[in-house]
Amino acid sequence: MTSEHFLDTIAEATDDLEVGLLVSSAGAPLTGAFLATDVQPVIRHARLDVVANVELTHHFATRMAARRRGGVLLVSAMGVQHGTPLMAASFAGKAYLLILGEGLHAEFRKQGVNTTVLLPGPTDTPVISAIGFDLIRTPFKPMSVEQTVTEALNALIANRPTILSGRINRLMYALLPSSVIARMSGRMISQAITARTARAAS
Repeated sequence: MTSEHFLDTIAEATDDLEVGLLVSSAGAPLTGAFLATDVQPVIRHARLDVVANVELTHHFATRMAARRRGGVLLVSAMGVQHGTPLMAASFAGKAYLLILGEGLHAEFRKQGVNTTVLLPGPTDTPVISAIGFDLIRTPFKPMSVEQTVTEALNALIANRPTILSGRINRLMYALLPSSVIARMSGRMISQAITARTARAAS
């Protein structure tokens, strides 16, 4: 989805279908110090996190609005409300989706299209091991995919603008200052990168 014409293949495969639900979750974690990372991977991730989601949303939501029904679920990330060290570029792209989705929620509601941004808490997907969280002790137990999906779809059906999955996550964000959460996240990501690097070198 980082190629300029990626949407052509998807459009061709779905042009004869009435797509009523778009779950736009294009993205992948990019960890490490910003200046220690070559700029080209950062740019590719920006295209994936931002441009791909924009193109998918515009293409399918246009058709939904014409039918005056449908749903768009944009997958952002927990913690994008504040910058997080060692994942600055990834969180910036996901923060774009949060702002985009909140604005589109008001626009699309008038056209019969439900729009929700999912801010998934830690979920048992390959992202956990891609970052390295499976190699360190963390204060959370990843939620099941089923729980995250259920909460997201219920929020979309209710046409809520956003949903942070996981009751404990919602409680934590309600009680702790964002600066504290950012420090905690940065510390865990640093530990995960160190553990992942050590495993690769062994």
